[in-house]
Amino acid sequence: ALVASLAEINIEEVIKSAPTMMTAPAATAPATPAVEAKPKEEEKKKKEEEEKAREEAALEGLGALFG
Repeated sequence: ALVASLAEINIEEVIKSAPTMMTAPAATAPATPAVEAKPKEEEKKKKEEEEKAREEAALEGLGALFG
């Protein structure tokens, strides 16, 4: 049934009559990349500090276990 209904459709006419899709304009780069770099550096430092704190806590935990 599907093949029979599709056989009646002229694909070329459908494509021609379909509205054309307009492409979206390309996204522009941010005007102030230096402003974005600072938060990334701060986040990196913060993550390093958190990782160091976790390592210290793990060592303290092991010290408590094996005394």
